[in-house]
Amino acid sequence: MHFFSSVFLGVAIFYSAVNAAPNLNALRLLQTDSRFVGIISPCTAGGSSRTTAAEWLRSSFHDAGSYDAASGTGGIDGSLAYETDRAENGGTFDAATITQYRSFQQPGVTIADLIVLGAVTAVGACGGPTIPFRAGRIDASAAGIEGALPLPEETLETHQQKFARMGFSNRDMISLVACGHTIGGVHKVNSPTITSAANAAFDSTRTTFDNYVAREYINGSLINPLAQPVDMNLLATSSDTRIFQSDGNATIKSYSDSSNFFMQDCATSFSKMFDEAIPNSVTLTDALTPYPVAIGGLVAYRNDAFSVTIGSVRIYNMVGKWKSVAIKYNYRDGTQGTAAITAGKVRTISNGLPIEISDFTAQFEAIKGVSSLSAVLTLNDGTIYSSAEEAEKMVIEDRININYGAAYSCRYTSPSGVAGLNVTMQVLGPYNAADKVELLYDLDSDATRTTYGEPILATYRGSRAGTAYNFYNVYILLLNTCASGCCLLMSYLLLSFSFIEDVAKRNIGSVAARVTRADGSVQTDTRQGVWWKKANFVVCPADATVPTTTTPSSSSASSILMPTAGLGRRVAHVARKCIQKGYTNCFGLCVDTMADIESCGGCVGKGGVDCTTLEGIVACEQGVCVVKDQFAL
Repeated sequence: MHFFSSVFLGVAIFYSAVNAAPNLNALRLLQTDSRFVGIISPCTAGGSSRTTAAEWLRSSFHDAGSYDAASGTGGIDGSLAYETDRAENGGTFDAATITQYRSFQQPGVTIADLIVLGAVTAVGACGGPTIPFRAGRIDASAAGIEGALPLPEETLETHQQKFARMGFSNRDMISLVACGHTIGGVHKVNSPTITSAANAAFDSTRTTFDNYVAREYINGSLINPLAQPVDMNLLATSSDTRIFQSDGNATIKSYSDSSNFFMQDCATSFSKMFDEAIPNSVTLTDALTPYPVAIGGLVAYRNDAFSVTIGSVRIYNMVGKWKSVAIKYNYRDGTQGTAAITAGKVRTISNGLPIEISDFTAQFEAIKGVSSLSAVLTLNDGTIYSSAEEAEKMVIEDRININYGAAYSCRYTSPSGVAGLNVTMQVLGPYNAADKVELLYDLDSDATRTTYGEPILATYRGSRAGTAYNFYNVYILLLNTCASGCCLLMSYLLLSFSFIEDVAKRNIGSVAARVTRADGSVQTDTRQGVWWKKANFVVCPADATVPTTTTPSSSSASSILMPTAGLGRRVAHVARKCIQKGYTNCFGLCVDTMADIESCGGCVGKGGVDCTTLEGIVACEQGVCVVKDQFAL
C-alpha cells in the first residue's frame, strides 16, 4: 500500500510514496517469467563481447558496496539507479541492468529486490549454486556514498578495510572475488590500462559458473586480466592476485581442488551479501519459491481487440512429469471462451532448475471482453494440475484500458518543440457522470519509480461506436503566476486533441489509468503492474484524435466497429484486397509488413509481431522488430 503526502514544488503538486510491502505474488511470478529469466538464460546471452548474467551479478556487488556494518546503513538499497554515471561503475553495464530491471518494477517490487533476484537468477542460469531469494529490500531515494567500492588499482590493505567495513572477513573477500569473477570479464573500452582485448574473460569458461577461475590461477594460467603477476606500477592488473594471496593462497587452492567446496562457499558468501548487506531498517521475508506452473503476458487494447503478447506458460522443475499443455480463457461474464489459443512448442530456460516455456499470443473480441487466461497442464497420470495460489490463472482487467492504438495514445512534439503525450482511456459502460477517471503517473526524475505525481483528471469525450466502452481523455493542469507575482492561479484547460503538453514540467515517467466508480469501486489498467512507459507509445499520426460522439455507451452494445472519422490510416474492418504491390490486409488496413511497426513480418496473430509492445524504442526492419535504443525510458 502506498501512503501519499502532498508536496508543493513550484509548478506542480507531487506526492511522495513510501515503498510498498513486498509483492510476493509478483516476485514469485518473476522467478520463472520468460521475459525476465530469458534476458540471462542461456548464460551466453549478451553476445560475444558481453555476458549479461555477469553484469547482473556485478551490479549486485556495486549496490552492496556502500554498506556500513557498524551503522547498519547503505548496502543493497537500489541506490545504484542514481550512481550509473560514476567512474567506479565504469561502463554501461549498470545503466543497462537498471534499465532492464525497470521493465519489471511495480508496486511491491523494488529495484533493490530486483537487483538480488537478478543476481540469484544469473548465478543459477550459468550453472552455479541455488541461492535462496528473500524479499523486502527498500529502495533509497538518492545515491549512496561515493568511493566505497573496492577498486582494482587500490592496495590490498585498502581492499581489506573496505570489505571489513561491509562486515566481511578476509575469507569472505576472497570468496566474493573468486565467485564474482567466474563469469564475465574486463572490457578494454572501460579499462584500457588493464586489457587491450575487447572482452578479456576472467577464465576460459566465461559463460559457465565453475571453479576454473581458481584452477587456472593455481595452475599458473594468466587468463584472468586481474590475476597477473604483481606490478607495483600497475596494481589494477593484480588485484585478484593480491587478494587470493592474502591468506597464502589457501582458500583459492581449496576452491581449485574441489568444485563442490567452491559452489558451497559461493552460495554462503553471496547469501551473506544479499541478505545482510542491507540497511538495518529492512526485514526480509522467508525464502520465496517459484510457482510450479504459472501463466503471464502483456495485455493491451489495440486494433479493435484485446491482445496478449509475449505470453507464456511456465512450468518449473517438472520435466518428465506432464504430457500436455493447453490454454483456455473466460469472457468478461465468466463463461469459457470458444476460440482456440495455440500453445507454442516447448523450449527450456533455467534459473538453476529447468523452466519449460510454451509461448503464445492471443486476441479477444472487445464486445465479449476477457476476464482470465488459464494454463491447463495435464500430468502423466491424466489429472489436471491445480494449486491453491492459482498462479496457473491470470486475471485480466478489461473494464478500463488505455487505448493503445496510435490514433488514440501516442507521443508528439508541438510546433514549439515541447514534448507531449496523448492518452485516451476507455471505460466499460454504462456511463455515469459521477465516475472519476484519472491518469496516474510516476515521476521521471525518481530513478526508483516510487514517487507519484498528482493524478490528472480525465474528461468524458464520447462513446466508442458499436462497443460497450466510453472514451475519456486527459485535461492539462496549468499553474500560472500572476503578473504581480503575488499569487498563483490554478486552471484546467482542454487542449486540441487533449494532448498533455507539459510532460517535462510534470516530470511524467510511466502512466496508468484508474476509474473510481460512483459506488466507490476502483478499477485500474496498470499493464500487469509495470505501467506504460512513454517509450511504449508510438509517434502520433498527423491527424490523431478521439471520437466526439456525445451519447455515452451502455453495456449492451452488440457489434464492433472501428470509428473512421479523423483516424488517418485507421479504417473500418472490412475484407478487401490491397492494390499496392507488397502490401497485406491486416485487420482491414493495407500495410507493408516488411516495415510496418504494428504488423512486422505479417499480421498480428498470423505470424507477425506488434513491435510497439516490446520494451525500448523499436523499429520494423525487413520484417523483424529491432530495438533501436535499449536505454530509452
